[in-house]
Amino acid sequence: MRKVIAIIDDEVDIGYLLKSNLGSETFDVFCFQDLKSGIKALPELNPQFLFLDINFPDGCSLDYIELIKSSVPDCIIILISAYDELSQINLARKAGANDFLPKPFSRDNVLERIQKFNIQETSIN
Repeated sequence: MRKVIAIIDDEVDIGYLLKSNLGSETFDVFCFQDLKSGIKALPELNPQFLFLDINFPDGCSLDYIELIKSSVPDCIIILISAYDELSQINLARKAGANDFLPKPFSRDNVLERIQKFNIQETSIN
């Protein structure tokens, strides 16, 4: 069964990086560049993972995590941000995110997060 990963980040390069590194025969990867259209698409996609930036021109994703969790309750939410101060990490976890990944990150950092939550991708090496 194919696994779905959603990426909501207003930086085009981040979406491209994640999609090119994770897209395979096992993962379907969907990218969104604005918060509201990404959140709207999540129930239909039903992703196993959501890589979610925090700050957007159309809002702060921390304000929407509860809504995301209610619409896709089994989704693992990993917040990604260039601001990796402890206060930001604590806010992310308090809001309900499962993990935090500071920018810039590598392919290995992303794969570690996926493996951490026991969703293995055997064709990514």
